Amino acid sequence: MKPSTGPAAIHVLIADDEPAMRRNLARVLESRGMKVGVVEDGAQALDYVTKTPPDVALVSEVDLLASLMASGASCEVILTAAFVDLDSAVAHAVERAAEHRRLGDRAQRLEHVVSSATHDPTRGMLADLARLPYTEAKRRLLSLFDETYTAEVLRGTGGNMSEAARRAGLDRSNFRRLLKRHKDEP
Repeated sequence: MKPSTGPAAIHVLIADDEPAMRRNLARVLESRGMKVGVVEDGAQALDYVTKTPPDVALVSEVDLLASLMASGASCEVILTAAFVDLDSAVAHAVERAAEHRRLGDRAQRLEHVVSSATHDPTRGMLADLARLPYTEAKRRLLSLFDETYTAEVLRGTGGNMSEAARRAGLDRSNFRRLLKRHKDEP
């Protein structure tokens, strides 16, 4: 994957009590174009997340993982103790977690737009869905989500079908079928 630069760069917090581990992780992630913040302990991590929310937090302790999740932090949290090959595994996990967070944020924005829209086409669509039987309305909403998700994943990979399929957790042929299905729907 190409390094990220500029405002779209993945922002990662590293919280580890071992200086060598912090330096190594920071070096690996920065070499991939990520913005990196480093702290030594849980109190500093909670303060950092509150003041400068990262996309992903890498933590070395289960207690800190639980504290960050309980704090309502909007970042994805990864326990680094689970990785042996730090260079590739952590970077890959960070990229996937950041992508997951961004897709979740996009879904929330879309939900907000749909729920607060004042223009007639959306109101008409919602009114139409409300008149349909539950299973048909659910099918149409899931189809809309699938279409939005696949388009976002494809856009995020610059149109690279193989990479988009990998990110979506599908093989290339199933991803193509999903795209084709949306082209064939009315």
